[in-house]
Amino acid sequence: MSAFFDVLYKYTRAEFAQGMVQRGEFLIGTLHGFRRMEEHGMAIGDAGEGKKEVVDAADGHWRDITARPNLATKFISAPSQANITFSNVQFQMNYDVSDVYVYCVSAARNDRVMQAFDADACVTIKRPKEFFIALDKALRLRRLVSGCMVRPCEYTERRRDVRVDADLHPAFIKTPDYAYQEEVRALWEPRQRPIQPVLIHSLRAARFLKWRAA
Repeated sequence: MSAFFDVLYKYTRAEFAQGMVQRGEFLIGTLHGFRRMEEHGMAIGDAGEGKKEVVDAADGHWRDITARPNLATKFISAPSQANITFSNVQFQMNYDVSDVYVYCVSAARNDRVMQAFDADACVTIKRPKEFFIALDKALRLRRLVSGCMVRPCEYTERRRDVRVDADLHPAFIKTPDYAYQEEVRALWEPRQRPIQPVLIHSLRAARFLKWRAA
């Protein structure tokens, strides 16, 4: 798991907040599930979830191209002594990741996020690292997942130049119009597919939450 914020927030409905804090109930969603715009709406749904395009405009000698991150070597095989010149060539790779489990929270505490999510409760996660470790343990006890990644989303276009892409996982890419949400995600690789949202219980994770009904 990657570095964590000191505190994070979960925007939800009051009845779900009560289940989280009092009974340790957590609904773990799926990445592909958020592609259903008609179900989740514009603020939560995103048809591009888990997708990106990486492009490389190759223009120059082969030896120059191989001196930087590039896509040419993924499409062309040539001996090291080859002298190849590219002119106005563009390579592109499209990524569409397989479905994974996802739990989304926010680093922002503001009314705009609350309203966008149609939420009436904001649960504070006091010790995020320990919280995600507890969720991870609950999923592993049910033998649902293997690897886990936790990190903030990056707000950028999904069409990315190879020189700046840095192999960013597509599931952590959101377009700039979502930037106000300051989303932090936990992703779990499932042991088998297809997957669907799953309700897990972790009283240990609930220990790191704070919420009081209005």
